Amino acid sequence: MMLGSGGSRTSKERRRKLSAGLVASALGLTLQACSSIIELPGSGPAPSIYDLSIPADLPPPAVEHKWTLHVERPSAPRALETDRIALRPSAIELKYFKGARWSDLAPKMLQTLLAEAINEMGIIDPVSQGSGASSARYSVAGTLLAYEALYGGGSAQNITVVVKLRLIVKDRVGSRTIAHKTYTKSERVSRDAVESVVRAFDSATSALVAEAVPWIIETVEAKAAEKGARKIDVSQNSTN
Repeated sequence: MMLGSGGSRTSKERRRKLSAGLVASALGLTLQACSSIIELPGSGPAPSIYDLSIPADLPPPAVEHKWTLHVERPSAPRALETDRIALRPSAIELKYFKGARWSDLAPKMLQTLLAEAINEMGIIDPVSQGSGASSARYSVAGTLLAYEALYGGGSAQNITVVVKLRLIVKDRVGSRTIAHKTYTKSERVSRDAVESVVRAFDSATSALVAEAVPWIIETVEAKAAEKGARKIDVSQNSTN
């Protein structure tokens, strides 16, 4: 009787081990099948990274600027607050190019380009960037309204890059708006390839920055000169 009981237990243990092995094998096959369908994070080839250049044809500074300027990062819709390169096949659909990325978030790239271009224009005091505290008297903020490749009529043969940026120049004392202006630039894409699209983005963005930066400097310079004139008038009146 004891031998029969021991044999029964041995048989049950073997069945349990066999069942466990079958479950493990089935689970392994399932995971293999899933991995062939689902791309796990960090897998696959690394994306191509693209950057933008500052304009090469900025005008030389006309005067020495004594004021300081803080360049804020433009705000943007959630779909553009990304390092992915946006394309719009229709008015109600926004997609992104596969395997391609900007070197930074699109609004951050615009902030950097504006600051570098303003420095190229001969601002004596460093142009400050970032979201931290700044002692600069003036600031330029903005909203990135469009930064995408439009497929006209949904056709890959009719692609146009559109860059639209609204800028606001402020006197940070009292947070008063001095002026605002919206810039829109577009550039036709030569062919349906991500490299051609990026070149069109670079051309349109450079044209926008080259036009916007002189306006920013002239606007702040005029305001600073006005304040300087007011200070002179006050001091002259106080001595009379």
